[in-house]
Amino acid sequence: MDIHKPKPWHGVREFLKEYVIIVVGVLTALAGEQAVEWVHVGNEVREARAALHEEIAADATIAAASIEEDRCLGLSLDKYVAWAHGGPKTEAFRGAFPYLRTSTWEEVRSGPVAHMPLKERLALAEFYDEISNQKGVIEYERNAYRPLLAMSQKPDLDKADAQRLLEVVAEARLFGRVRTGNGQRLIAAAKALGAGPRPFGLVTQKRLAWQCGTGPMP
Repeated sequence: MDIHKPKPWHGVREFLKEYVIIVVGVLTALAGEQAVEWVHVGNEVREARAALHEEIAADATIAAASIEEDRCLGLSLDKYVAWAHGGPKTEAFRGAFPYLRTSTWEEVRSGPVAHMPLKERLALAEFYDEISNQKGVIEYERNAYRPLLAMSQKPDLDKADAQRLLEVVAEARLFGRVRTGNGQRLIAAAKALGAGPRPFGLVTQKRLAWQCGTGPMP
């Protein structure tokens, strides 16, 4: 049986030549893998950015609708105040208090977002911090309005009821103003990110018309 021994190098020059070929081959393979990874990461970043812009635009639209909702709710509160001062009994308020979306942000914030430019990452984080704050305000506002549902079932008000009603109205107005102010900031931040609010859809238009008393229940 013949045994083929490795061909010995003939001098330093041949050794260096073989060494360079090996090194270049390894570096080329690594560069190819890195290029594939860059392409993959780039695609993920583009997809994440598009999905985030979609979610941000949706949240900005919800914020715009909420501002209009608070305007309509303010008209209802005026009627509650009139009732507390001896005016006619008013019907129950019409509020929806829609929540804001963050599912896309939660999904991509620790992955593709980490590869975005720092300025963009900071702007996105700031926007979603505002969303988190607004969610808390919405919950407070919803709770502030809840007593009005029970009070609107009373056929009439005594002195204590009237005083309590005015207190509840004052609290509801406060959180309504806060939600509106926050909503305006959210819309401005969304526009800065290139994802401003969209026109209201037919469902939202009908809901707002009902809440303002200018249309039937949707």
